[in-house]
Amino acid sequence: MNYDAAKFWFEVVVFLFNVSLWIYVWRSNKDKATNEKIEALERKHNDELKRLTDSLSEMDKRLVLAIGKSELEPIYDRLRGIGESFSEMAGEFKGVKRQLELIQEALINGGKA
Repeated sequence: MNYDAAKFWFEVVVFLFNVSLWIYVWRSNKDKATNEKIEALERKHNDELKRLTDSLSEMDKRLVLAIGKSELEPIYDRLRGIGESFSEMAGEFKGVKRQLELIQEALINGGKA
């Protein structure tokens, strides 16, 4: 058995093992740093979202206290009344439109039925 050749191939195997180990450690550290940055951004985002949610809920509470349902009910009733008035006017305009169409037809036909 050739001792020098075996030593050479053993050193090649050890070198390849060390290179692959170095690449593995480099990639895992790179991924670890990236994951830490992502987790820091997630924590910051969650904190900001919680702050905004708390702010909105506080504003809702203040709005309910400032304007109660009983104070808004007359406004809603008035809006319903306006909507009903518009519906009535739309119906009347449809009738007027139909009458004008009949008059126009009679004028086009020269008064003949």
